[in-house]
Amino acid sequence: MVVLKSKFYSQLKRNRYRLKCTIYKIDGFRLERVYGIRSKKKPSILILIFLRSFGNVLGILYTPALPSLADYFHVTKADAQKTISFYLIGCLLAQIAYTPIAKALGRKPALYAGCALALLGSLLCLFSIHIHSFFLMLLGRGLTAFGASCGVFVTNTLLADSYSLHEQKKILSYLLSSFAILPAISICLGGFITEYVSWQGCFYFMLMYALFVSGMSLLLSETIKEKGSHHLHPIIIIKSYFKQFLKPISGLYAIIAACAAILLYVFSAEAPFIATNKLHIPAHHFGLYNLIPNIGLFLGGIVSAHLNHRFSSKALILAGGCGFFLFSAIMWLFFDVGFVNVLTLFGAPILIFFVTPFIISQSQAASVAASEDKVYASSSLYIIQYFWMFLTITVLGLFPAQDSSALPIVYSCSGILIIILWVVVQRLSARKSSYTQRD
Repeated sequence: MVVLKSKFYSQLKRNRYRLKCTIYKIDGFRLERVYGIRSKKKPSILILIFLRSFGNVLGILYTPALPSLADYFHVTKADAQKTISFYLIGCLLAQIAYTPIAKALGRKPALYAGCALALLGSLLCLFSIHIHSFFLMLLGRGLTAFGASCGVFVTNTLLADSYSLHEQKKILSYLLSSFAILPAISICLGGFITEYVSWQGCFYFMLMYALFVSGMSLLLSETIKEKGSHHLHPIIIIKSYFKQFLKPISGLYAIIAACAAILLYVFSAEAPFIATNKLHIPAHHFGLYNLIPNIGLFLGGIVSAHLNHRFSSKALILAGGCGFFLFSAIMWLFFDVGFVNVLTLFGAPILIFFVTPFIISQSQAASVAASEDKVYASSSLYIIQYFWMFLTITVLGLFPAQDSSALPIVYSCSGILIIILWVVVQRLSARKSSYTQRD
């Protein structure tokens, strides 16, 4: 009997089953029943790569076509950049909605709802082009963002559900490296589509990409441990978010991550107009040149993952913040003296992009780790991040249309703020540890 039970246990383990044991007591005798339940697989890193890049690809693929979009709808540069601002607003609002759904119904229902809304928003954008309505285009961009932003949220939640903090930091660094590849390729592809097909073709491609990611999401396993409809109660939602925003260290780390995360959206919003109006670069060449700075983001993610074993989070964030400010200031100096060309527009940012993963991977993981509720912590992180991006793009639109120095100025200010916030976080952490020791 013992041998048979041992063989049964071994067979269950080979078939990747988790063992559970139920004990019954009948008339003083113990009857034991053993059964297996298939263990939850950890999410595939490949699927997480596409899922995390979902919102960014739909957010920036069409950016080489921004000058053409402005001409088509007869709007200004600042108005054309509102298609990015509305996208960020949609991302922000989505974080508030997905969190209670993910906790009440599960991670996959939240993901499926997001994919459906992304498809609907993409269709609305295409309809706006056919009826020549810029207002409808803005609504379509917002709806697309509301759906596609489920990718980042669900990716972070799945990581928190399935991996330890140390594993999360390492995986996030690799995800940021892949995050450099897919958006860079998408912008490059958007440039070629704009030049050789039409700028409207970018929106048709985004619809197809949304369909592809929706299919990939079907392969993920559910990771929620406990469901409950009470998570949908408005009072509970408000209290949960209020509790998160009362955590200063978690919030400051989120702002640090946001200051670095603006990098891609600011470049995607401003660089096409500099390339088209000032340097007279065609859209397909812009797409190719855009690969250059993203090489830095790719290499920075790999280096950050390796350095994660040797240095602390606070050391990597400080090194990244100092590098971010220094390289941005050098770029600002070039632009200020009028030295604006392909080398300074696409070559100089490669170092800024390189140090960005040092900041984002460490500060995002630290922000979520500082809270007990990982789902609401992840959501709060991205609410702060998207709101910060929206403010930055809005400020960017206040610069004169011909002022190309707006790009390095915004980068330099972000670098300074990262360093200041890092100092504040260290002081708060030291004060908190001293209070803990006294108690």
